[in-house]
Amino acid sequence: VDLIVDSGRNTAADGDGNGRKDDANGIDAVFSWEHLPSFVDPQARATVINLSFLLLRPSKATFAELVSQYENAPFSETKGWGTIGRGSFPGWRTTQGFLTYYYDEVANAAKIEMNRCAFGNSAEDYNVGGYVLITNSGPVQCGAGADGVVSVDEQCDDCSKSKFKDVSVADLSYCGAPWECVGGVDGGGNDEND
Repeated sequence: VDLIVDSGRNTAADGDGNGRKDDANGIDAVFSWEHLPSFVDPQARATVINLSFLLLRPSKATFAELVSQYENAPFSETKGWGTIGRGSFPGWRTTQGFLTYYYDEVANAAKIEMNRCAFGNSAEDYNVGGYVLITNSGPVQCGAGADGVVSVDEQCDDCSKSKFKDVSVADLSYCGAPWECVGGVDGGGNDEND
């Protein structure tokens, strides 16, 4: 939280009355990414902002830019928001799709990306059989590709293998209620290292 609160800090007389400058030079968002299934390609996943772990505090100028972008940003049924586009995925027409576009294409420097395995970890096993990850830089092969080579790109880390002690924020949206979430083959463990 200090990343946002202290970012762009100035005296109250120079800012918005809360000690925050009214410009777009600070950090407005802290979040982790999640990989959601593509509706178009079952072997692909889109990297999108994880709304389960999102801290957002835009300046007045950034808020005005967000509204303007929302009203004027390109959107298509095939690409989704923006010019790069990730195609259709769960949430692609909603705030999740729009904020992914905004903080990836428009205000790329106004964000801090947290480790998705530590912040917003859903423990979902993404790497079963390998998949293509759709990012703003283009596709990334995760898991074993057609050539049998396993990707070492950190975007492809399998967060389901994270140790409990390394997870700061869990995302339970994949499981539903915590008491309904069953982990692993043996039903999960209570050991702090599981």
